[in-house]
Amino acid sequence: LNSPPALVGTIMELIITLLHQHGAEVVVSSAIMAGQNSSFYRRQNNSSSVQGVNMESKQWLSIQQAMGDTQNFIDLINNLKWEEGLSSDAVNLIESKLATSRVAEERSSPSVQAGSSQPELITARMAKHAAECVSVLFSFAVAIVIYTKSLKPFTIAAEKIKRLKQELANLEASLTMSSQLSEYKLAPALGGVAEEVEVSEEDVLRLQHQLQEAKKRFDRAVVDKHGLDQSYQAIADKLRSSNHLLESLKPRQEAWLKKLNSLPSQSLLVDCVLASAVSVYCGPLSTNARHKVFASLKSVCSSMVVDSHPDQINLLSLSDLPNFILGEASVHHLNGAERLPQDLSTQISASLIVHPYVPEWPLIVDKLGLATYWLKALEGATVFSKYKSPDVLDSLWKCMAEGVSLVVSEVETADLPTQKLWMDVLCCKDQLHRAQGPLKINIGEKRIECSPQFRLFLTTADAVNTVPAEVASLTNLVVFRPEREGLEGLLLDQALKLHNAKSFEERQQLKKVAHTQALKLVSVEEDMLRLLAGKNWEDQKTAKNLLQLNKAYEDAQESMHQALAAGQTNDHHLANLHAMANRASVIMEVVLAMGALHPVYWTSFSYIQYVFLTFVEQAGTRMQVDETVQKMIHFIYMHFMRGYLEKDRFVFSLLLALEIETSRGQAKREERDFLLSPAPGRQFAVKGVVSESGGGAGGGSYLSFGKKPFDWMTDAQWQMLLTLASNFDWIQEILDRITKDSKEAFWRSVGETVAPELINISEGIGYKLFPLQQLLILKAMRPERATQCIMAFISSVLDPKANKLAYDTPIDFGRLTKSFRPGLACLLVYGEDPSLLLTRLKQLASKAQRTLAVFTVHGTGTEELSAMAEYMETAQRQGSWLLLHNIHTSPPLLARLVTMLEHPDKGGEWRLWLSSHADHTLPTALLHKVIKVSTDSPKSLKALMLHSISSAAAVAFNISSRPEYLPLLHNICMLHALLRLRRDMYAHAWTENYIWTHANLMDALSYVAQEFRVSEQAGPGLTGLGGARPASWTGIRFMISEVFYGATVTSTVDSVLLSSMVDYWIHPGGPRREHGHYYIPALFFTPNSRLAPLLQAIEGVAPPLVLTADLCGFHYTSVIKLGWMDCLVSHMPTLCAILEQHKSQATTPSRSFSVVQSTRLTASSLSTGSTAVTLQLSRQSLPSNAQPEKRAASVANTVQGVELSLSAVPKAVLRSLGADPLLHLELLLLQSVDKLIESIPTGWKKNVVLERLKKHGLESPFALFIHEECDKMTRCLQGIHTSLQDLQNVLSPTCLGDAISERPYLVDLALSILTLAVPKYWLEQVGTSAPPGDWPLKDWVRDLVKRYSFMDRVLTGGLARSPTFWLGGFFNPQAFLNVVQQSIIKPCCSLSGPAEQVMFVADLTARDKDHIRDPPAEGELFIHGVYLWGAGFEKTATLELRDVLPKPPVPVPLPLLHLTIIAKPEVSAGQQPEAKGPYHYQCPVYVSNRGHSDPLFTLNVSSNEVGPGKWAMRNLACTLRPF
Repeated sequence: LNSPPALVGTIMELIITLLHQHGAEVVVSSAIMAGQNSSFYRRQNNSSSVQGVNMESKQWLSIQQAMGDTQNFIDLINNLKWEEGLSSDAVNLIESKLATSRVAEERSSPSVQAGSSQPELITARMAKHAAECVSVLFSFAVAIVIYTKSLKPFTIAAEKIKRLKQELANLEASLTMSSQLSEYKLAPALGGVAEEVEVSEEDVLRLQHQLQEAKKRFDRAVVDKHGLDQSYQAIADKLRSSNHLLESLKPRQEAWLKKLNSLPSQSLLVDCVLASAVSVYCGPLSTNARHKVFASLKSVCSSMVVDSHPDQINLLSLSDLPNFILGEASVHHLNGAERLPQDLSTQISASLIVHPYVPEWPLIVDKLGLATYWLKALEGATVFSKYKSPDVLDSLWKCMAEGVSLVVSEVETADLPTQKLWMDVLCCKDQLHRAQGPLKINIGEKRIECSPQFRLFLTTADAVNTVPAEVASLTNLVVFRPEREGLEGLLLDQALKLHNAKSFEERQQLKKVAHTQALKLVSVEEDMLRLLAGKNWEDQKTAKNLLQLNKAYEDAQESMHQALAAGQTNDHHLANLHAMANRASVIMEVVLAMGALHPVYWTSFSYIQYVFLTFVEQAGTRMQVDETVQKMIHFIYMHFMRGYLEKDRFVFSLLLALEIETSRGQAKREERDFLLSPAPGRQFAVKGVVSESGGGAGGGSYLSFGKKPFDWMTDAQWQMLLTLASNFDWIQEILDRITKDSKEAFWRSVGETVAPELINISEGIGYKLFPLQQLLILKAMRPERATQCIMAFISSVLDPKANKLAYDTPIDFGRLTKSFRPGLACLLVYGEDPSLLLTRLKQLASKAQRTLAVFTVHGTGTEELSAMAEYMETAQRQGSWLLLHNIHTSPPLLARLVTMLEHPDKGGEWRLWLSSHADHTLPTALLHKVIKVSTDSPKSLKALMLHSISSAAAVAFNISSRPEYLPLLHNICMLHALLRLRRDMYAHAWTENYIWTHANLMDALSYVAQEFRVSEQAGPGLTGLGGARPASWTGIRFMISEVFYGATVTSTVDSVLLSSMVDYWIHPGGPRREHGHYYIPALFFTPNSRLAPLLQAIEGVAPPLVLTADLCGFHYTSVIKLGWMDCLVSHMPTLCAILEQHKSQATTPSRSFSVVQSTRLTASSLSTGSTAVTLQLSRQSLPSNAQPEKRAASVANTVQGVELSLSAVPKAVLRSLGADPLLHLELLLLQSVDKLIESIPTGWKKNVVLERLKKHGLESPFALFIHEECDKMTRCLQGIHTSLQDLQNVLSPTCLGDAISERPYLVDLALSILTLAVPKYWLEQVGTSAPPGDWPLKDWVRDLVKRYSFMDRVLTGGLARSPTFWLGGFFNPQAFLNVVQQSIIKPCCSLSGPAEQVMFVADLTARDKDHIRDPPAEGELFIHGVYLWGAGFEKTATLELRDVLPKPPVPVPLPLLHLTIIAKPEVSAGQQPEAKGPYHYQCPVYVSNRGHSDPLFTLNVSSNEVGPGKWAMRNLACTLRPF
């Protein structure tokens, strides 16, 4: 090559230089040696890359000359002596050209970069791309460099060894020469003396003397040497011992240094302050609240550490708090106590309870009854007594005098302030703490000598918020509530003790060994530190003691580790029990949380443990883990479910299913919250559904799915799926591929099938989805089947193999008596129908062949208690059953029952039954000692049907063999169920709250049975001619609608509805098989069928028998509640929050400030309170002269969280918020207040109103009415304006002090405006005519302004000149109609005329209010603003109302109505409904749906296809207001 690439030349220059410096015979030119001056480097300095640059010919020629021929060059390379490595110059030269990390760092240093640009370094990839042969040479050079670097340490070591050997040889030679020289010098001297010197006697004596002196010196030297040897040996031994001691103490030293570094001197005092704050404030808090408060306290305490970087602050953690308060030894002593749950929350509670320096006695809030058992195991000499025990005071005096601990349980905190003696006892703790010996204390009217060692522990089952303030201020209030981990450990221990006593003893022994060794570790470490801190720590004895202590420490540590390892090994063999204990702890937490719904639900830990151990005893050890756990879940679920009222069983079932799924890792908190209360997307804005297109203020991410994928899919279904996708990632890919996977048929079946809950979505779409995720998809697509889908979800979790749910099935009392162990009492809780309780219990006693005695308690006094005692003695003696009915009426009886059940009589066959009304509160101690069973009327359709048919068997079965008889009984039971449950679907299904009990059903069934019995006696056929009267369908319908159920119906509307439902289910032509989507089981059409198959047929109905809108006769709309959905909305969030309170790792929603576009959903389809932005504000007090930005924080004084929706905030304000919106809250609030003041009118002045009314007549009825209406509106508007102006003045910079906290209503006003909610103060001002508080603020204000404008127009135009009227705009529309009625009737009749014999009737028109310019004829009105509920409205030429599903929004606005007044028609008793169309129905018109009264007037509805009965079942009604 004449001009190879520059990189080839550079590499060849390196190789030639390498050969030259290593002694090879090569001719190297000056240009090559210069290297940096070559043209390659010059070009490289002027170019960013060597690619494409060729070497100059002259330079390449000098390289070729140095190489010689090829063979010679190869021989030079092969003969290179690389074994000894390269010289440093050669290595440096080569490394300077290589792209190593060190060279790259040097090139990137500022000093190098400041100069001229450097040449590009060579890499292996560059050499390979240049030429293959050059790449080999380059690799060879790099390998030699690497070898040289690796050889360098060995070379240095070899040179050092060689140098040492040379020094050793020189030393040996020097010693040899010195020895020879000494001999040489000594020999001539001795020889000379013998030959030349004459020795005299004196010389001999002198020499002898010198010799003796030399010997003495030698002896002394030997002694000294020996002494030095001994000292040396002692010092060496001491050194070895010290080194051994230091080596053995190294682990302790590292641990001590770590502990010391974690407690710097500047934060130690702050840790003490933090621990003190936790001791004072965190005792009454739940687990989650403790973590939050501790984090806040820690944040505040961090600011106290001065002269320290925030990253270097290492304050106390919550897990270290028990050790910091009590010390490690005391904590190990606590953990070693039996029945103490091993979790952090319990350890903190226990440390706060036994903390010796707290100046108050501990008051332990123990709902589970665990603290007493733990204190018994912890305290040695302890006396236990109850607050209401007669000997409690004697125990108190004795313990105080002897210095013994006293535990008083079941304290009634509400009673403590009334007991001066106990209040004095609570005040004496501080005196005892400071006393050095026994002292006299005034307790009540006594002066008691008290020992300083006296300790008092109080336990109560009362809630924290119910403890009186005076009691809480004198006690150390501590909540003793273990976490799930601690409950699981307790259950596991007891299960192991029952299952395998030997393994339990081994496990307990291992725990005991571990705790003993842990205590020993603490004790030995304290002794070691004490010796090291002493003055004689350098003594040999001290070192020996330290070695012995260290050996003891290591032995104890090894023993503890071995015990723990053995315990873990044993635990691996207990997988079955571990799994059961884990699931049982989950169920336990749900059962404990249910106590918040009703006081009667409170359950003790011991009872839950008893149920769990009962299953463990029955299960054995042969089942698989999954099978055992699933059966245990069902067993415990069934046991506790029967104790809940019917309305709460569904809540318990769903909550338990969600918690179990969460514990399995198959459900997240966000998914659970979305199921209970779906909200618009917080993370994403869905393109195509958002209110605005484009970027938005936050610049957030957008999900683009386009329009709905299938034509058959409704907009509401697609919108809910997009809302689901805006909250969760797992569905986004599913929606993205919804049209790509050819799954349209499957999705259509989900959207249109009758029972979508039976579809497995995960299999259908090919994605692995958890049950809760499938439920969310089903609920989004089929909201009308939400109840059924939730039921299927519950069943799949709690009992996958069962085809029915426990809460949907009547309680088996026969099975209950089998689990009713002697010594327990059964509490029967009833609701509205106590007769049902007595009926069931009597049937149960009869089946069990037992005598049942019923003692009804009236609370009359001691005589009643004596009579009750006699009944109880008789039952015990005879072995019979005794029912104490209505025990809630006698508090003395409740106290006696608590005492009696403490030591029950476990012998004999007698059973004690108790009954109480659900609305009364019973003592918690009693609730902990009884089996609770709810005997309330069933609330689910299937359970009510099963119970009703079972009851029908007793009075109406085997009466008739006609094929229509059993279907008729079925329909009567169904009618009874729907009449009771109709209100659960729709709050306004009945205008009055009718209570139809089991007795009404039994009366109807008895009558039908009697009718058919007479018919059977008369002959064949219902209309047969015989001696007896045949049964009549008309008579049956009449008796049911007018007597058995209609006797209590007072409303005409309800009477029509009842008759319509009776006609629908008791058809004149005989029972029908099909009723909408429900079909009567075919077995009912088989005469003389037995009860058991009929009940199985009801349970096996497909789809499952669930209360639906179709069965009740409704159209499904957003106002129809799906069975139990109202309970979910009201109860589930509260219960979930309670469960989160006792989780230390509970996650909280993010409070970061972010702007997200929300979906455009209607307020009726989503819950209120959904947020786009969340702010976290803290309570703080700022001076009046603070900056406005800082004073803005005081707007939310005493409020922890503020939710701010930015949907109505101007974009300019959003841009002004910046990164920290807290600094601009005042600006935002002031702008909102100013805008509200401008938009809301102030009302009318009195003179203006009077001036306008003059032309209508000041004394006319209309003038009086409109004057009253204007006064009310003016008062409302002025009250609202005053509140806004007060808030505006408070927020002004000239306002001094924190004036907003002095007026609490301003705080609510400010927060409501920030959250775009309606202030409570405004709702109170407007009254019942105001829209609901869940309306958006802007809509609420718009409605108020609209009503003002309407009144102003009526005030000006009057009654005669106003073309249309908006009756909903008046505060009292009934008064307006009375005025109109009076103005029409008065001119036509005398003063004593029958004015009440007329009525208003409205007709639909095809016009809107904007089309009317002139008022109607005299005596008529045009009204607008009326809304239709229960059906849709489509404007047609004939104005016929069709039975169509209402489209959003609900209710449906109607066009203009023409209101006239007519005489009331006379209704005859025998009037029959219209046989064929057109049908007419008088639709009632109410003021609102908030609570029906008598209708204002009726709307004449005509239809060619739908009869009045169908409209009545649809609950067709109109309201003047859309709420």
